[in-house]
Amino acid sequence: MPEGFDPQTIWMVAILLMVFAAMKYAIPRLVAGVPFLDPQAVQQRMTAGEEAVILDVRTPGEFTGPLGHAPGSVNVPFGDLSDRLSAGAGELDELKGLPVFVICKTANRSPHAARLLKKRGFTNVAVVKGGMNGWKRAGLPVETA
Repeated sequence: MPEGFDPQTIWMVAILLMVFAAMKYAIPRLVAGVPFLDPQAVQQRMTAGEEAVILDVRTPGEFTGPLGHAPGSVNVPFGDLSDRLSAGAGELDELKGLPVFVICKTANRSPHAARLLKKRGFTNVAVVKGGMNGWKRAGLPVETA
């Protein structure tokens, strides 16, 4: 054991590291205030014919890049979302009555986007757990163009 470190200090540091690691997964869920769904559940709902939309909040380059995107998803980059939801534009208002599944690369941006959607009157919003990385890991179909 390094000099100057007692066992109690080492345990406290270890506990703090575990708390921070747990918060990495808890904070996005708290921020979003919406459910997180497994990619397989989203895909099942889409293939069952449910009228819903997958809202991909990654950049256009990510959307068409090597990771691809979920078939039929709509790309609205997170940086543009607020403007596109503004009262004057109302561009996304037709989606308010539909289930909206928000996806990004890893589920870091999508909770923030889901929160913004809720604030703007969307009532049926969920985050795709694991983002496109999770979608691809699950072996679900992707498009790249």
